[in-house]
Amino acid sequence: MKQKFRKKWKNTVRFRFRLFICLAILLVAISILSPFLMPNDPYETNVLMAKVGPCAQYPLGTDALGRCVLSRVLAGSRTSIFCSVLLVAIMFVFGTAVGLTAGYKGGIVDTILMRITDLMLSFPQMVVAIVVAGILGGSLLNAMIALGVTGWMGYARLARSRVIAMKKEDYITAARISGNSEIRMLIHYVLPNVIGPLIIYAAIQIGTTMLNLAGLSFLGLGVQVPQAEWGSMVNEGRAMIQLAPQVVFAPAAAIFITVTVFNLLGDAARDLADRGSVQEAGR
Repeated sequence: MKQKFRKKWKNTVRFRFRLFICLAILLVAISILSPFLMPNDPYETNVLMAKVGPCAQYPLGTDALGRCVLSRVLAGSRTSIFCSVLLVAIMFVFGTAVGLTAGYKGGIVDTILMRITDLMLSFPQMVVAIVVAGILGGSLLNAMIALGVTGWMGYARLARSRVIAMKKEDYITAARISGNSEIRMLIHYVLPNVIGPLIIYAAIQIGTTMLNLAGLSFLGLGVQVPQAEWGSMVNEGRAMIQLAPQVVFAPAAAIFITVTVFNLLGDAARDLADRGSVQEAGR
């Protein structure tokens, strides 16, 4: 009975991971193909068709300037999804490099890098991002810089803890005695053994980063109108929530669905990794 339950649980975890990775790939594919999926020009205005409800020409209606809401949601997917994935990738590389260096070198290098990391962690991420974006000015690039400055610390601490736990392993000692350089040691022996948890953390961070980017755009510190982005679209349409609720609900639903998919993908990947760890320990 217990073996049957374990087998069923394993299959469920594997199914969840496959399901959510397929959904994530689908969302990325939609954002890539969005120029071919848009029924109308997302930036074409027509005041005669302002605040029109869903119809054949405008499946999700139009906004206050007569722009197609569905087309703008699809156009905004490229900004919201790609910028979030790119930003997470940059934070992943930088934070991992800091953590690997601190954990492997130890001593004064570890102390300096980790005190800087702890100092950055002592401030609320979104508050610092708002301050940085406010100083730099409202734009997509400045919003990404603001979030990047405050988002790499988790990768650094996770990578450092993993390196410290494994750097005294016999195969690391043998590789060091063999005359490998520190760069080669980090890339070929250390990184492959710590990258798994970092990728899982990055998958979860995509959703969080997307929410933060949308939040900055909503406050006017990120993407500037008329460029399509889900957070700025919610801000533009909130004054019309009673007259044309689809103008707000469409980008809000896009944010909710996308963030949920990436968060559940991260959870499924973590469960899959935990299952593998349990199996390894059982052997």
